[in-house]
Amino acid sequence: MATTRVDVTLSRKGVSGDEPTTLTFDQFPLMIGSAETNDLVVVDEMISRRHAIVEVRDGGLWLVDVGSVSGTIVNGRLGWGTWPIAPTLAITLGAFNLVFTRIST
Repeated sequence: MATTRVDVTLSRKGVSGDEPTTLTFDQFPLMIGSAETNDLVVVDEMISRRHAIVEVRDGGLWLVDVGSVSGTIVNGRLGWGTWPIAPTLAITLGAFNLVFTRIST
């Protein structure tokens, strides 16, 4: 059985000189939020302590906003839902852009 893996590139919107950071994850569900207890900690006043999760479902990866206060912007639209993750998905949490690449399930 293959291991599910994903690379997540995190960059701050509109900040020149700030280098994007790419992290690889292979443990799911992947918790995202501002609290130190999350797997991916993103500190910003618009990001909830427990903002979203990435989970394996139906043979793919899915992003789920878990009732955050400010929501998640996906492909330019604000929402509080569930989205299948693909390299073309544009995700914004607070002042950060997230790009999911090298997805293998």
